[in-house]
Amino acid sequence: MKYSIMLVLVMLSIKSMAQQTKLILKDSPILKVGIDNNAPIRQTAALLPVEVTIENELNKIVAAYTNQPNTAATWIQIKAAANVVLYRYFRDGKLLGTKKEQAYYIMMGPATMTATDITNGKMILIAGIAPNKPGEFMIIKVTKKSVIEM
Repeated sequence: MKYSIMLVLVMLSIKSMAQQTKLILKDSPILKVGIDNNAPIRQTAALLPVEVTIENELNKIVAAYTNQPNTAATWIQIKAAANVVLYRYFRDGKLLGTKKEQAYYIMMGPATMTATDITNGKMILIAGIAPNKPGEFMIIKVTKKSVIEM
């Protein structure tokens, strides 16, 4: 009884603080979590699921190369940058598996793009990540239009 009253008081104080600071309440299985929409991404990234933060980082990587020609050399650079990011998540234990091959994979090039896509400057990166079980991949697809057309 004592603990349930304390929990209710904590929940009410969180809701009250959220209303005072104009936070948006998002449902969480454990507790309602407040996220300030005006806060920099760095501060709220800890509250986002790993999949969302990885997708955001991969989007930034591909976007950084949109001023490059849509060629094999560019794809190699993008895959290398994506590998650095995903390996960091694997090393930190946020992607599961005993080997990086069990934790993630990256595909870009003719395996992900048609000849028409390549000609039209459409870059498509596909990454599979295993945030829950090794070898069970969640697919992230990032598509950007290159500024330089072939």
